[in-house]
Amino acid sequence: MNNNRVSAPEVSPRMMLNISQAAKELGISQSTLFVLLKEEKIRSVYLGPKIRRIPRSELEAYVERLLAEQYGAEAKEAGAA
Repeated sequence: MNNNRVSAPEVSPRMMLNISQAAKELGISQSTLFVLLKEEKIRSVYLGPKIRRIPRSELEAYVERLLAEQYGAEAKEAGAA
């Protein structure tokens, strides 16, 4: 049998996400994300008057802070698992 399957191209994650994408990545609602942005727990940038983006690194840093707050140094030692 011929297994000449075409594999899907590798897709790299976006560096910057819109509100909807960022909320989905975190598994939270957009309104919760807006609260986090207002409280400056997650930072965003404006690329234009109405174009707001959140760097992926901000989401990752937020999750790391949550883990550190809840588990302290133990989170880093365990690989945040």
